Amino acid sequence: MRLLHFAFGEDDGGRYHQPHAHPRNAVAYPGTHDNDTTVGWFKELRRASRRSRGEPHGSALSAFQRLLRYVGTRGAEIHWDVIRHVFLSPANTAIVPVQDVLGLDERARMNIPATPRGNWAWRLRPGQLTARHAARLRALAEAYDRSRPV
Repeated sequence: MRLLHFAFGEDDGGRYHQPHAHPRNAVAYPGTHDNDTTVGWFKELRRASRRSRGEPHGSALSAFQRLLRYVGTRGAEIHWDVIRHVFLSPANTAIVPVQDVLGLDERARMNIPATPRGNWAWRLRPGQLTARHAARLRALAEAYDRSRPV
């Protein structure tokens, strides 16, 4: 399992999760049911980056800055940027939560581990996924050779 949400921490362990470092025999995800949605995660990284401005930390980049640099984006459609990087991973399997396809924020999170109440409440509503979503996913699948059956 390789999780892009874990790829931008300060330690070298994050490199394990960066898409260019994925082995073929892996499953790549933005995050799992235990992580925030990509939009929620991104918003929190941005908040943390703003809070840490001015703190003495030398020339170290924040996780937010490392993400933007790695993905090559300003974050306007961070969920699609992250999906693209999961699809470009050499991992044999790429799995993307539907909340990320829809660009939903932390209110659509599925689970907060060790929290006894309020989990597993989000539901996909009829009509939320559109032909436009399918076309974008198909274009990425074709671009990164994920459209053929395994």
